[in-house]
Amino acid sequence: MKKNSPRCIALRLLIVLWFAAVCRVSFCQNEEPWKTEQKKNEEVFLCGAADLFVEWNVTFGALHKRAVKVNTTATKILQNKELYKNSSGVKRNASVAIETLKSVLSNTTTALVVSRGFMGGIERDFFNAFEAVKDYPGNFTFGHSNGVYNGKRESEILKFFKNVTMLFVKCKNRTNENVTIDSLEKKTMAEVDNETTNLSKWEMKQRDKWNATLANVTNWLDGMKSYNSPRNAMNVWKNNVSIRDIIAEDCDKIHRNSSKGSKVPSIIDSAYMNVMRHLDDIANKTVVNNSLEENGCESMHKLFQENISGVVFGNVTKSKDKIQEICKKLNETLQNHTCTTNRTSVEWLRHRFNITVPEMIERLKNR
Repeated sequence: MKKNSPRCIALRLLIVLWFAAVCRVSFCQNEEPWKTEQKKNEEVFLCGAADLFVEWNVTFGALHKRAVKVNTTATKILQNKELYKNSSGVKRNASVAIETLKSVLSNTTTALVVSRGFMGGIERDFFNAFEAVKDYPGNFTFGHSNGVYNGKRESEILKFFKNVTMLFVKCKNRTNENVTIDSLEKKTMAEVDNETTNLSKWEMKQRDKWNATLANVTNWLDGMKSYNSPRNAMNVWKNNVSIRDIIAEDCDKIHRNSSKGSKVPSIIDSAYMNVMRHLDDIANKTVVNNSLEENGCESMHKLFQENISGVVFGNVTKSKDKIQEICKKLNETLQNHTCTTNRTSVEWLRHRFNITVPEMIERLKNR
C-alpha cells in the first residue's frame, strides 16, 4: 500500500479517530500525575458514597418486597376470614396489619427517593466545585472535572453514577472484596424474606455499619483536601466559593459578553451552560433537589423558575437570548439575591452524610 495513497490516508485517519474516541471515553489515561493522584483521593470518597447508596437501595428494596409479600398474605386472610373460627378477630388483625403495611411501603418508597437524592446531590457538589474554578483551572489542583456531554455541561463523575453497578464492583475490587450488587441483593433477601423473622439484630447490624460512615467520611474528605500537587496550586476542595457567587460571576460574563480575563477557550459558552444546568435542575421533575433551593437562594430560584419557558435544554445557541435576559435581571437586582446557606461544595458533601445517614437509620426503624 503506497504511503500517500487514499487507502493509507484513510487508515491513518481511522486510527486517529479511534484514538480520540478511546481518549474521550477514558478521559485520556495520559493525564498529569497530580490529576491522577487527586482523582484517586476523590474516588475513595465516591466509593464510600456508592457503597452506602447500594446498601440503602438493596436494604429498602428488600424490605419493600417483604412488605408486599406480607400484605398479599394478610389480604388473602381477610378475603377468606370465614374459614377461621374467630373470623372477627382475624378480620381485625388482618385489617390492622394491612394499614401498618401501607405505612411501611410508603416509608421504603421514600427511603429509595432519599437515597437517589443523596447521590444526585453529590454529583452537584462535584459539578459546582469545578465550576467555581473553571475560569483559571491552572491555579488549582483538581481530579474529576466538568465537560460537555450530549449538549449538557456535566461532572465527569456522572458516568460512574449512571452505571453504579460498574462503580460498585470497581470499588469492591480495590479492597479485594468479591461482592456484586446481585450477590448483595440475594444475601439481603435471604435475611429478610421470612415474614416471621425478627429483624432486630439485622437492623442493629445495618445501623452500626451506616453510622460508621459518619466517621469515615471525615477521613475521605481530609484525603481530598490535603493533597498538594508539585505545581503549588490551590486544592479545589479548599476553595470557599458558594453557588450564589458562581452563578453571579457567570451571569456577569454573559451580561457583559466578556471572559473577564480568563484564557480558557469558550469560557463564555461554559458560563451559559452552567446557568442552563441550574435551570434544567429546577425544571426537571426527576431531580430530587437543586443547588439554589438547597442553599436557600429563594429569590434567585424564583427568578430562574419564572423564566424557564423559552430555554431549549441541551441547546445553548437557541437558549442564549433567554439566558441573557435572565442574567440581565439578576445583575440589575443582585444585591437582593441573598441565600440563607452558603456552604461550599466540600461542606455540602459532609452535610449530606450528616443528614442522610440518620434519616435512613430512622426509616429502618419504621420498616
